[in-house]
Amino acid sequence: TAGALTNAGTASNAGTLGSLTNTAGNFTNNNLGVITGKTIISGGTVTNNFQMTDADVAAAADFVNNNGATAGNIRNSGTVSNAGTITSLQNDAGSFTNNFGGVVSGATTVAGGTVTNNAEMNAVSVGAGGIFTNTTDGTAGAVTNAGNSSNAGEIASLTNTAGDFVNNAGGTITGQTTITGGTVTNNFEITDADVAAAAAFINNSDGIAGHIRNSGTVTNAGTIASLQNDAGSFTNNSGGEVT
Repeated sequence: TAGALTNAGTASNAGTLGSLTNTAGNFTNNNLGVITGKTIISGGTVTNNFQMTDADVAAAADFVNNNGATAGNIRNSGTVSNAGTITSLQNDAGSFTNNFGGVVSGATTVAGGTVTNNAEMNAVSVGAGGIFTNTTDGTAGAVTNAGNSSNAGEIASLTNTAGDFVNNAGGTITGQTTITGGTVTNNFEITDADVAAAAAFINNSDGIAGHIRNSGTVTNAGTIASLQNDAGSFTNNSGGEVT
């Protein structure tokens, strides 16, 4: 057991540490290693193979959470990859990649930078400066987007308040899509969608959508189950079908 550890060289832990500040170099938290307090990574690389609590990752730093490892809340401005379990994520800048086997069990907030999901995430909120990509192997809960997001996997629902969201080939939104602002483009499959006055929805030739309630701007070249047009405009283009 050791108290607070500050590392700029090469260090490892298979016991218990009170806290970690990594300013440079490499630190590895090995099997059975526990960090009970805060981990601050201002430089260098920290690799976790067992258990740690919250971690802050600066712009010049890297954090790797391997398969079987657990970590608390991660606040990231650097480079993070996860194949284990993380409680929650705040991505302020830099990049976060959730790889095969990776789980973010709580909320993900993308204030800036890029978050790529190849595995499993819960609710995701994307700010104006953020980019979120849910790939073909990715599943996510409720997504709220005001930045730039795309889906080729499965998400539970979508609320688009601003910015752009693209549902790509293979992408499925299993629940409600609510578009209060910005633009949503569908190239595969969504269920029902509500489109507000300040919003736009584009259903392309390969797109399938359920019931559309529109007060904004909607164009269709794919298949829509039904339409209620309360205001705004709906254009059914070549190839478009309202069944």
